[in-house]
Amino acid sequence: MGKDFMRSTKSNETFKKDNTIGLTLQCIEAKKRRKIQELTSTYLTIGLSNIAELVNVNEKEVESLLLQMIENGEIRATISQRDAMVVFTDADDQTIEEAMKELNSKMAEAVELSNRMKEMDKKVSLSGEYICHTLPLTGDFSSSTITG
Repeated sequence: MGKDFMRSTKSNETFKKDNTIGLTLQCIEAKKRRKIQELTSTYLTIGLSNIAELVNVNEKEVESLLLQMIENGEIRATISQRDAMVVFTDADDQTIEEAMKELNSKMAEAVELSNRMKEMDKKVSLSGEYICHTLPLTGDFSSSTITG
């Protein structure tokens, strides 16, 4: 649609004169992506040919665009090559595997933070300055004997 539009439009000269051809092509591509994103709220399953018709591109191009959008996280969908169908899934739907990976990642993060806190606590509790501030100064204890 984008390059064909640019070749066939009467406004092509205007876009060239205004140095906006690149911007125009970006807008056309963004419009295709937006149309596909809108389809995710209308359809659960739709044929590649139907999407191609609605977006005004061929099936190969729509499949490539869908794969890019899935990879970029713009949509959640699976493409069946056998049936030439696209199944859209909710963004909230996670596979068990994805949920487990996320949980494991968060747990590893928590363990790392816990280890760092323990190390910091140990450093602070062994520092002369901390000991001087927490022990009452009685008898022979002074900051010079503790830190020295």
